[in-house]
Amino acid sequence: MIPGSYGLCSDLAKQGHTADADALLREALKVMQSSFGDKSAAAANQSIQIAAYYFDQHKNDDGFITLDELLQIDPRILEVRPYTGQSALQRMLGYSSAMRRQNQPDVALKIVQKILDAQRKVFDPDDERIAKTLVDISELELAIDKNEDAEKNLLDAARIDKLYVGNLRLSYSTKGLLSQVWKKLGRT
Repeated sequence: MIPGSYGLCSDLAKQGHTADADALLREALKVMQSSFGDKSAAAANQSIQIAAYYFDQHKNDDGFITLDELLQIDPRILEVRPYTGQSALQRMLGYSSAMRRQNQPDVALKIVQKILDAQRKVFDPDDERIAKTLVDISELELAIDKNEDAEKNLLDAARIDKLYVGNLRLSYSTKGLLSQVWKKLGRT
């Protein structure tokens, strides 16, 4: 990731220079790809900046196209952290949380659902990473009152997490969301 490229491009866009901002972000991606490889963690981190930029500019179609391109990279690569900062996956999940806080939970949910779809293509069905993503999806579903879907995904996450942490830590691994879902569904 080229430090400052997102901030610079965001400022350019605010001043009406969106074409220049787009071009700079794409050029930064080309630099990362030529230096580290098309499917590298560095290129993935630069790609997530492009997707975030598009979502910030309310160019959701372009954001999802970029996200789809990014998710062609092996999800294990997306978990690799650069020498500083977060992995591309952590950035995507953090960005989806920001979208939820900005009253765009439907966009956030679509982002995280795409992450889950990519993970399911590569990981075993009982992989702990899938469970964590299911919890993230459930959190977003709770925010938009898709309580039954949230319960289903949390129970699936709990089933997976039970393999790794046993029964005693299930509340922790599901962020305590099961009790919230059951309360909303009138089951407590």
